[in-house]
Amino acid sequence: SVRLPAVRGKILDRHGVVLADNRPSYNINLYFEELSDAFKKEYTRSRPRQVVTNDLPFWKDWLGFSNIVTQYVRLKDDRAQTVTRSARYSVASGVVNRVAEVLKTPLTLDYTNFHRHYETRRALPYTVVSNVPALHLARFAEQTFNSRGLDLEVQSTRVYPFGTTAAHVLGYLRKDDSSAEGEEAFFWYRMPDYRGLVGIEGGFDQQLRGRAGAKSVQVNNLGYRQAENIWSAVEPGRNVVLTLDLKLQQAAEASVRKFLGADARAAVV
Repeated sequence: SVRLPAVRGKILDRHGVVLADNRPSYNINLYFEELSDAFKKEYTRSRPRQVVTNDLPFWKDWLGFSNIVTQYVRLKDDRAQTVTRSARYSVASGVVNRVAEVLKTPLTLDYTNFHRHYETRRALPYTVVSNVPALHLARFAEQTFNSRGLDLEVQSTRVYPFGTTAAHVLGYLRKDDSSAEGEEAFFWYRMPDYRGLVGIEGGFDQQLRGRAGAKSVQVNNLGYRQAENIWSAVEPGRNVVLTLDLKLQQAAEASVRKFLGADARAAVV
C-alpha cells in the first residue's frame, strides 16, 4: 500500500493574485522490474567459470571430442550474493551512464543507496535525477536510446512567486508524510509530502493539504511490481483567499526597509 499526497491549495490575495503556488518538479526514475531480465543476463555473464579436463571414453576420444570443458564455479551463498549485487549495480549503472550522456551532465549511481532501495523498496521507482531543469527535461524527452527501465515522474513543489513578501503571514512548510485526520493510517510506503507549520500554511493546513489518496502495488515473489490499483483518489487541497492586497503589502514592506533598515522589526497599519 502506498500513500499518494494531494496537490496543495493556493494562497491568494484579495484580488486573486497568487502568493503561494505549486509548480511541477520532474524526476527521472528507474524501475527495477523492467530490468529484471538484464539483471539475470549480467549475473550469468559475470559468474566465475573454470576450465575442466575430463577423461573421455575411447570412442569419443577416437572421434575427436574435446576433453576440455568450461563450467560455472559453484559459489557459496555469500559469494553468490556478492556477484548478484555486482551484476545488478553494473546494469543499473550502465543505464544511468546513458542518461548522463543524453543530458550532457555527469551522473553517478550511489552503490549503497541503490542496494538499500532494491532490498527494501524494490516495487517503487528509484530516483536517478531529481528536480530536472527544463533543458535536461527536453533532452530526455527527445532521447533516442533504449529507455527501458526509465520514466519521468511529476511531483508538486511549493513556490512563493513574490519571495519573502508577507512571509510572516504565509508561513512555511516542512516535510511530513504522516496521515492527516480521517485518512488511512497504515501504509507500507509514503510518497514525499509536506505540512504547514506557522502562518496561513499552518493555520489552514487541513484545507490547503487536501486529502491524500492510496494505491496498492501488486508484487511477485521476487518483489517486482506487477500491477497497481487505486484504492482512493487524491482530493486536491482548497485555495485560501486573504484580505491582504499584494501591492499595499509590498509598499508597506518597502517603506519599512527604506526608513528603518532591512533588519527592522515593525508593524504598518
